[in-house]
Amino acid sequence: MELKYTDSFVSFEFAVLDFTDSKSNRIEYSLEGLYEDVINTGNDLRVSFSSIPDGYYMLRVKGFNADGTPT
Repeated sequence: MELKYTDSFVSFEFAVLDFTDSKSNRIEYSLEGLYEDVINTGNDLRVSFSSIPDGYYMLRVKGFNADGTPT
């Protein structure tokens, strides 16, 4: 995805396709190029960014079902 310099806010919403206990699904993400730490969002499957400096970034997302298995 390419964003214009005027785009100051971007948000993503993800789905973990395990419906046995969907309220316990979770994601982890990192935005390589801005910070390398892996962020655990718990069961909030949305990620938002604002005021990101110009550059190239890689958003990596991993989903987990209720028992912690990556999906």
